[in-house]
Amino acid sequence: MGQKIVSDRLDHDVIQVTAKKGNFKSIYITVKGSSVDFHKVVVVFANGSTQKIKMRKTIPSGGQTRAIDLNGKDRFIKEIRFWYDANVFRKRKNKQKTFVRVWGKM
Repeated sequence: MGQKIVSDRLDHDVIQVTAKKGNFKSIYITVKGSSVDFHKVVVVFANGSTQKIKMRKTIPSGGQTRAIDLNGKDRFIKEIRFWYDANVFRKRKNKQKTFVRVWGKM
């Protein structure tokens, strides 16, 4: 569905999704690079409704969430907003980027 490169501070990002991608039953989030502490995720649907997902958990590099079921029948996603802290160290010599990716199941 989409991805973002995340920074090493408390932040908020948005992944834009087009309705052309389909009507989803569930999503899951993967992390690559460094672990990420998630605080909240909000799915915004094409019809304007939202689904708030409380995520007080750390996802390690290479890890993923469980499948997160989406509510309702009209599940065409417009965007996914997430609040997080990425555990990236600024002084690391070979800084690697940390990616948050969102996947969907139809």
